[in-house]
Amino acid sequence: MFLSLSHLLLQVIAGVLGIGMASIYATNLLWLEQFMAVSSCMCAAFSIAGAIGIDVYTPLLGQFIVNNPMVFMWTVLATVMVWIGIFVAAIFVAKIVQAQTKTKTASDRDVEPE
Repeated sequence: MFLSLSHLLLQVIAGVLGIGMASIYATNLLWLEQFMAVSSCMCAAFSIAGAIGIDVYTPLLGQFIVNNPMVFMWTVLATVMVWIGIFVAAIFVAKIVQAQTKTKTASDRDVEPE
């Protein structure tokens, strides 16, 4: 509500959003390292995907932000909701993979060498 009245507040919130995303990017790679080997190619893919993500928002927001500055905040909210969904799904997938790995390891121990 206040963002349509104050462009300074909009700029401050956009800056805080950028600072917050920087820590999420690094934490994402550290969390992923617990479940798989993170290679330089994988890190490069994350960097490229992040750069492409920025390029998607620019034309979209550029069309609407002049007439309705709140479109930026609604876009950020939608993005955060999607990322929360992806994060929850990733946790479930990681638990399934971890359970399968433990089962496979346990069954390998049960087999006696000939």
